Amino acid sequence: MPAASRAGAPLGILVTFAVSLGLWLWTLRVLPNTKLPWRALLRGALLGAVLIGTLQNGLNTLSISNGWIYIVTGLVLLAAVTLDTVAVRLQARSGR
Repeated sequence: MPAASRAGAPLGILVTFAVSLGLWLWTLRVLPNTKLPWRALLRGALLGAVLIGTLQNGLNTLSISNGWIYIVTGLVLLAAVTLDTVAVRLQARSGR
């Protein structure tokens, strides 16, 4: 890899992280239609952004094509939404 493209890599990672964090915060605030404060959502947004960024960077390092990276990322997000839905239903069933 040329030195010029390696020098821009940290900036690209930071920009990707910032955009992901912003989208996670917005999604966690808007989609569930909750009135939680932003601080309560920050931990989940940070975790989600780091996990998705790490997954995408790892798959990219393994030279997996972009199409497969999108598919794997989508499956991970689908699994996360499914687990969250099951957890909410179990909590509602137990009366919490």
